[in-house]
This record gives sequence, structure tokens and C-alpha cells, in this order.
Amino acid sequence: MNGATLAGSNQVSGILNFNSGLIAGPVTVLSNGVLNWNAGRFGQESSLLVASNGLVTMQTSTGKELGGRSPTMAPSTGLAAVSA
Repeated sequence: MNGATLAGSNQVSGILNFNSGLIAGPVTVLSNGVLNWNAGRFGQESSLLVASNGLVTMQTSTGKELGGRSPTMAPSTGLAAVSA
């Protein structure tokens, strides 16, 4: 994804390369899905949910914006979630 806006509710089941732009809705990285986050930001009211065996990689040293919120972890379910 380069310079676009991803709106609505979305699921990643393969590989999504997030190079620039805005994610403006909830994203779930499913089991065996990969979100490669190079640059870009999650806007207000967006969220990121990573299912068990899903993966989010922070590819570059540039700052990552998650709408100003901190990640939360739910270890009993094997899920990690970030809400913005």
C-alpha cells in the first residue's frame, strides 16, 4: 500500500506491505497473515488486532503512529490489539 487510504474493516490473510498512507478503520492480521509496516499511520478510531500466529513487523526505524494510543495485550486469548 503506497500513499492510499485503507478505510472500512479489513483482514490480512496473506502479506500486506504498508509503505505509506493511512489506515482509517479496524485491521485484523489473521493467523499466518503478515503486516509489514514500513511507514504510514493508523488514524483516529482505527485499530489493529493480531491473531495468534499473525505477525506485524516494523520494517524501518521511522516512527509509527497508532492514533496516539498504546498497545494492549490479551495473553489468555493469544491476541494483541491496538486501538487508536
